[in-house]
Amino acid sequence: MISEPEKPKNYHRDYAVIFVLTLLICVVLIYFEVLYKTLIIPVAFVNMAPLYWFRDYHKAQRAYLDQKNEAKNTEQFENQSDVNQNIANYVATQRLKRANKKWWQFWV
Repeated sequence: MISEPEKPKNYHRDYAVIFVLTLLICVVLIYFEVLYKTLIIPVAFVNMAPLYWFRDYHKAQRAYLDQKNEAKNTEQFENQSDVNQNIANYVATQRLKRANKKWWQFWV
């Protein structure tokens, strides 16, 4: 079983650096009165840079989460037969109650 990967040593610091760089790019673009459509560049940078910078961590995290979810799914399939049996028992008891009801028990 894969253990949960640890975050890289300077994970939060690097995220802060990426964020500050993005702010600087925005300020420079606004200062030089570049078209506001080009402000999408820093947004794209903030979205793509961490994925590239921490790609090894993200791959390990994805593998860990996939394995964890797979274990939950197999456990869920094993419990599914118990649920079906419980439903069958409930339906059988309801039919028995309806069969044994008195004439005045119209709500059963």
